[in-house]
Amino acid sequence: MLALSGLSKLLRTPFSRKPGFRVGPIDLAIDEAEIVGLLGANGAGKTSTIKMILGLLVPDSGTVEVAGLSTTTGAWRNKVGYLPEQPAFYDYLSGLEFMILVGDLLGLDTATLRSRAESLLNRVGLFESRSRPIRTYSKGMLQRLGLAQALINEPKLLIMDEPMSGLDPLGRRFVRDLMLELRSEGKSILFSTHIISDAEFVCDRVALMRAGQLAAVGTFDDLLGLPSEFEVTSVRPGHSSDGPDAERGRLSVRVGHQDLARTIGEIVSQGANLVGVAPVRKSVEDLLAPPSKEGGR
Repeated sequence: MLALSGLSKLLRTPFSRKPGFRVGPIDLAIDEAEIVGLLGANGAGKTSTIKMILGLLVPDSGTVEVAGLSTTTGAWRNKVGYLPEQPAFYDYLSGLEFMILVGDLLGLDTATLRSRAESLLNRVGLFESRSRPIRTYSKGMLQRLGLAQALINEPKLLIMDEPMSGLDPLGRRFVRDLMLELRSEGKSILFSTHIISDAEFVCDRVALMRAGQLAAVGTFDDLLGLPSEFEVTSVRPGHSSDGPDAERGRLSVRVGHQDLARTIGEIVSQGANLVGVAPVRKSVEDLLAPPSKEGGR
């Protein structure tokens, strides 16, 4: 559904002597009915990558294809819906008026536009507020309106920049649930985020960005790998495994694969209570962190 090949851009500050910040080269493919999260810290290059995909930022090199169509032509645009990080609306319009305006700009059939706009507003929970001026909408309502307008052309690919930023827990849950519904309908989704828990909840794969470069692509299991250690927790003999006495007798140790069975055997043979065995894996934060610099290298 989306194919990026060698996408790259050198970002420079006007009138500055600094060398600039290069984003890319980026190679990434997204299949039909797949959710891919563009994951990285602030300033990693996520928004710049999205802007290059959409043609809002002209890349220095590389190609973008949407549903097999090159973005050097205009035919691909009707297949894409876009929600920017900070959408700007005409706040004197009502929600319904804005939806109709967006649909009209996209060249949608006037006969069906109003019904589709009302249907989408109903889907995102704004039907009762469709006639209210947008300036009276809350942050969560604005985000829902942004989602609705991104879907007005029934896109095959939905691209969103930080769609859950600034939302309360209920708002984030709504966006996550909607994304899963859209995937079940066959839509592909690319969205950027720095909130790892949201990416874990919805993503089929994640693309990790670090300092403008695509550091890794895969599922969370692929990227984090098998645990290298296990944390074994036990309670010493004579202490209860729960209640106020438990913490005084609790003991936790970390052991590798090769020592796990022996450690558990020793705990049992000494009459201690085994409380739990938890795998210890590196975190996504470890993958996103810049590599440490060693002296002399």
